Amino acid sequence: MNRRTRLPLRHLVVLAAAAAVLVALLWPHHVDGAITWLASGPELGAAGGAGGIVWWALEDLGNIALFAPLGFALAWWSRRPLFALLAGATVSLVCEAAQHWIPTRHASLQDVLWNVLGTLAGVAVAFALGRSRAAASLSFDEELRRLEQSTPKLGADA
Repeated sequence: MNRRTRLPLRHLVVLAAAAAVLVALLWPHHVDGAITWLASGPELGAAGGAGGIVWWALEDLGNIALFAPLGFALAWWSRRPLFALLAGATVSLVCEAAQHWIPTRHASLQDVLWNVLGTLAGVAVAFALGRSRAAASLSFDEELRRLEQSTPKLGADA
């Protein structure tokens, strides 16, 4: 028997999001080259450049954007928002702690907070999409009531 097992889409999405986060946070060198490039535009003047206010804002938004897909994937996979939020926070905390031992990286509790905010944003989107899908579809009981009301009465009940 040569039977292959397939991972459900939910599992693949969680694995892909987690892999992206791990690569970005545990890569031996900073992966914020795009942020530096964006913040170094001549139109930004003194606010731009590495270490400027625009750079820090983009850095923080980057942390949020990195963890939002993970929060969404964890909430979609587990269907438990609190679990998804705690799992995202744990991943962030563990990765930031690991950065302490990577010589070219630096750990920051501020990054953990931005990462948790990103996880929360992803969980909120997953929750909102789930609620809107649930509201758009009738429950089984509601569908039965609708069918009973639309069916013509026959026999002694008529």
